Amino acid sequence: DPNRVRTIEIEQVRKDGTIFWTEVTARFLYGSSGEPVGIIGATRDISERKHADKALQESEERFRLLFDGAADAFFITDLQGRLVNVNRAACESLGFARDELLQMSVPDIEVGQSPEDMVALWERIGLGHGITVEGVHRRRDGSTFPVEIHIIPFALDESPLMFGVARDITDRKRTQEEMIHLRNYLANIIDSMPSMLVGVDADGHVTQWNAAAESLTGISAVEILGQGLGEVLPSLNHVLEHVHEAVRTRSVRSKSKTPRLVGGKMRYEDITVYPLAGLGMTGAVIRIDDVTEKVKLEEMMIQSEKMLSVGGLAAGMAHEINNPLGVILQASQNVLRRVSPDLPANARIAEACGTTLGAVRNYLEQREISLFLEDIRNSGFRAAQIVENMLDFSRMSDTKGSPTDMVSLLDRAVDLAASDFDLKKGFDFREIEILREVHPDVPLVICQPSKIQQVFLNILRNGAEAMMEARASGRTPRFVLRVLRDDSMVRIEIEDNGPGMDEGMRRRIFEPFFTTKDPGKGIGLGLSVSYFIITEEHGGTLEVESQLETGSRFIIRLPAGGE
Repeated sequence: DPNRVRTIEIEQVRKDGTIFWTEVTARFLYGSSGEPVGIIGATRDISERKHADKALQESEERFRLLFDGAADAFFITDLQGRLVNVNRAACESLGFARDELLQMSVPDIEVGQSPEDMVALWERIGLGHGITVEGVHRRRDGSTFPVEIHIIPFALDESPLMFGVARDITDRKRTQEEMIHLRNYLANIIDSMPSMLVGVDADGHVTQWNAAAESLTGISAVEILGQGLGEVLPSLNHVLEHVHEAVRTRSVRSKSKTPRLVGGKMRYEDITVYPLAGLGMTGAVIRIDDVTEKVKLEEMMIQSEKMLSVGGLAAGMAHEINNPLGVILQASQNVLRRVSPDLPANARIAEACGTTLGAVRNYLEQREISLFLEDIRNSGFRAAQIVENMLDFSRMSDTKGSPTDMVSLLDRAVDLAASDFDLKKGFDFREIEILREVHPDVPLVICQPSKIQQVFLNILRNGAEAMMEARASGRTPRFVLRVLRDDSMVRIEIEDNGPGMDEGMRRRIFEPFFTTKDPGKGIGLGLSVSYFIITEEHGGTLEVESQLETGSRFIIRLPAGGE
């Protein structure tokens, strides 16, 4: 072709040895006869272009190496979700060849994804902005695995595309599930503990609150987490002092049998504070155990030991006192008989002595000697009754009981108390309001009715006398009598609205010879004997709950039986 232009690129060397590239464009020159007579051409230095081409080639090679060498799976898609390019990691993770993947779209590999989702995603995040989502990829064999995908929309040659980097998060998900399982497992362990467990930081803000804490306080974890313990529960404010001390010294702090008023009742708690230190944490775990029943049991054990020791002493004292007491009663009886007109010998001896029996009796009456003798006899009989109580206190009865209805027995005790002479000195027992709360189907109790009635009467008498002293407060004296089933026991409650007792008095109320009455009104054996009758002779329990200015409630539990 005589008009053909040829273009070639030539690498040349300058005189100084440097290399440069030229582009030569040339064509043949022809004579009049049409034969070539020469060449005409132009030369242009294209070194910069060649360097740019080389740099572009190197850049594309680096991109290819990075793209295919990345550990994460790379995907480039159009807005219809068709795969435009993928790297080697994407092929390996899904089990497809590159050519196969380039014939597929996102819904083929992404569980739950549709082409419409791609368009919506583009519109939501916009050009040049990224978003990270989690999804599920499907392999060639149908198995699936979780992935985290970072997606960046971009444009190439004005065509909108999506660049996605997918990372297999199977191990992360497994670790998260294990952590959740471990957290739930530990939470279940903590929540299953009967102790109240409270975690606090160094400032006393609550970080942990188990189920027992929710149950005992009525405050949910959602309400208290992050709050100051002392602000939400002022009654636990004193615990923070132990927290600060435990954190400061990094040692366990504990306090036993701490009293706390809960719902109007005195409870006892063992408080232990365990410091937390290390791993950037500073705080403590507070463990609170309600030991009220344990304290009551210890009191009962101590009381039983006292009863046993005093019982042995009482038996010895009773036998020693009985001998002179018998002489006193017999002698006082004989004195009265010696001046009685019913014995003829008394008149004869008086006449033999130069007087008459009438004159002797008149003298005794004028000088009130007969009254003195009667006082001696009455005091002797009272002392004899005390001795009998001491003997009852010292020995367990072998008498077998009989099935007894506690409701009827308690009613008979109330009737007896209403006719009690000593109480009438202060006020009429019938002025006391009696409220009864009796549950249906209360079983019978195998017991010695007379002794249980004695216990009821002792408690009623003490309550009535206490309410007599509190009449000035303007309260109407009231007994609340309850009889109900308590598992395998029958529970009897005798509650008054008298002046009540402080904690020190309550703890000693069943001690032998402990009394709050004025001298001459009691020696402190009534409730001790009652305690002995219930616990030792009938295998039950006797306890008292009381608060000052509120009243007292005696609680008797006896084994059910004899239905």
